[in-house]
Amino acid sequence: MVNNRGKWGRGFVVALGRQYPAARKSYLDLFRHEQRIPLGLVQFIPVENQERIYIANMVAQDGIRKNSRDTEQYISYPVLRNCLEQVCEFALAKRLSVQMPMVGAGLGGGSWDIISAYIDEIFSQYKLTCKIVKLGVS
Repeated sequence: MVNNRGKWGRGFVVALGRQYPAARKSYLDLFRHEQRIPLGLVQFIPVENQERIYIANMVAQDGIRKNSRDTEQYISYPVLRNCLEQVCEFALAKRLSVQMPMVGAGLGGGSWDIISAYIDEIFSQYKLTCKIVKLGVS
């Protein structure tokens, strides 16, 4: 999950951008002419030399957490639901499996209990599974 302000420099995306530079470049390219992009947009970026692997940049966060004392919620749960549905539809159309980190609960300020319930509900509606990958951030 990404924010709508063009900020790519903290959290999981740092490691993602190192491993998959096209994901970072595609996201930042959205901001060449705009300061903000609309919530609900999902970019599907193919991974080079991998026919069946895509990165999904889900824009479901309005702004970004400023420091560890910031308790504001930046994630929009309704928008995240919409983004997750887009991911499911894309996965079904391409016959892909889905895995993702624990999105939205760190810099997005959301509740992982709420987010994981959405993931379970939406993916079960589409008869898909989503593997949650617990990754450390370096």
